[in-house]
Amino acid sequence: DTFSAIDCWERRFRDNEVRAGAALRGRGSVAWRARVVQPYYLGRAAWSDPVLRGEGRIYPLEVGLSVRSNAVTLATSSQFDWHTRRIVRCDVSAGVDMPWLVWDLSWNYCAPALARKRGYLFEGGSFVSGRMKWYANRNLSFMYEGAWHQTTTSGGIVPRKQDVSVTYAGHCWELRVGYKEHHYEWYTSQVAQCSLYAMVTFKPLGTLATHVRQSS
Repeated sequence: DTFSAIDCWERRFRDNEVRAGAALRGRGSVAWRARVVQPYYLGRAAWSDPVLRGEGRIYPLEVGLSVRSNAVTLATSSQFDWHTRRIVRCDVSAGVDMPWLVWDLSWNYCAPALARKRGYLFEGGSFVSGRMKWYANRNLSFMYEGAWHQTTTSGGIVPRKQDVSVTYAGHCWELRVGYKEHHYEWYTSQVAQCSLYAMVTFKPLGTLATHVRQSS
């Protein structure tokens, strides 16, 4: 099994798949791109075969649209299930990239039925993640990064990640000091890991770091 990222996107990757689609682009002061893709699963007779789990060989139709104007970017994509006639996956993101500010926010939804069929390691639901980095001057910057999960069973919002840090950059070195939280499930228990950390980067030699952690 192969997994990507943590908490949000762990899954078994599909194989033997054919994808057909089309894309349109527009350029100018406002650039945009629209795409439509229809995956078709060739499959094999194995326990992980989605055909055996009732998903069928025709995967959900994928539709996406992205728009960019100067420093602002907006993007959305959805997956429409032909069998249930419902949207089973939706992703929306927005971002700002300026010399003194970098900000992005995303919302991701996965239907519980799709999570079960594909063998994802979470129950589905909505994920919200965001990051903001503000440059006070050419040397000093502040950053915040967070992620939250809204479960489909209880409907409650559970924090998954919090990271606050301050960075000072010199000519060939960089010092970063911050506080970090990670929340995850260990069997049936909720575990929170908190840490203070400091990182020194010597360009281009590498990074030295230390963490003081506490789990509860």
